[in-house]
Amino acid sequence: MPSTEALSRLLLKLYAAPASPDLWPEFLRDLVEMLGLSGAALTSQDVGNERYGVQALIGVDPEAGRLYQEYYGAQDAWRPAFMKKAEGELAFGDELVQFDELRRTEFYNDLLRPFDIRLFCGIATQKEASRFEEISLYHRWKDDFPPRETLDLLELILPHLRAALRVRRKLVALEGERSDFARALDALRFGLVLLDEHGACIHANQFAEEAFKRGDGLFVANRRVGARVTRESHKLTRIIEEVIRTVKGKGTSPGSAMLVSRRGSSPLQVFIAPFPSEDTSFARRVFAALFISDPNTGHGDLREILRTLYGLTPAESRLAELIMSGLSLREAADLNEVSDETVRSQSKAIYAKTGVRRQADLIRIMSNIPNIGQKG
Repeated sequence: MPSTEALSRLLLKLYAAPASPDLWPEFLRDLVEMLGLSGAALTSQDVGNERYGVQALIGVDPEAGRLYQEYYGAQDAWRPAFMKKAEGELAFGDELVQFDELRRTEFYNDLLRPFDIRLFCGIATQKEASRFEEISLYHRWKDDFPPRETLDLLELILPHLRAALRVRRKLVALEGERSDFARALDALRFGLVLLDEHGACIHANQFAEEAFKRGDGLFVANRRVGARVTRESHKLTRIIEEVIRTVKGKGTSPGSAMLVSRRGSSPLQVFIAPFPSEDTSFARRVFAALFISDPNTGHGDLREILRTLYGLTPAESRLAELIMSGLSLREAADLNEVSDETVRSQSKAIYAKTGVRRQADLIRIMSNIPNIGQKG
């Protein structure tokens, strides 16, 4: 058995690998050495699209990895039985395919035997339908089955490996969530910039990025949004700071609107507001949102901002707009052809999502929002 220090170093590297993918080859190399095996691989397989990738290969001729990706991945004799295993379940090579069956395959005769690759065991790190990633551990054909000590050590490491893989799955899911979130923001018909607790830009959608590239009124420098006119830039910075203080519980600013001057064109309409961030893991880093509207484009509306900023449903956004226009709840119910009870329920949801308690406060917040896309 390895020393406590060696095992601790291995596990530290394992738990760091999900966030630092370049550590996986190092972890696999250390694991192979500790288990007394000959090699290891981190591979991905997309059977439906016939794509077979090798992300890391330890103790095996790189030519074998190239051949696997180009041809033999499709011939993998271990795959049919391996795909029936659950994610995180250990699968031993000799159990997946009996040797008498394996040796009759092209996979064995033209790849495994020439490169002396014998699967000791594999574990699916991610698995969905016909796509999965796996870690494979190898020994040589002339070697006996690894001793009981190797199995004991592997059983000791396996729970930690599964835990690290859960972390990796979470990170992959978060990255997917971030990508979905970014795509949704790019679909908006106005500029949206998300700012962190220090006022630094986390993400700008396509509309905002194009405005920054034009250098037309607004710009980004050192991840900070600024205006070309100095006094407007100072005002913008001050509003952002006040909004972030509000999110931190140290201020009361509901957000504010301002105009940003442009050369030879109508000013941009900019609205800076606190960003309620309970909805997604990515959004929890967001403290403020900066909306940008070009009045010359004629795109976007108040309801779209309310849905984006506060998570209001279409019906709630419609009611908020009616309240803003001066209608009572009873009048809004009649206009929307719904019951008074429905409108009261919707209004409570609006107050909860926007963080206000009274209709007057709601109107005050919405009055700060510019008429996105309205010409004038």
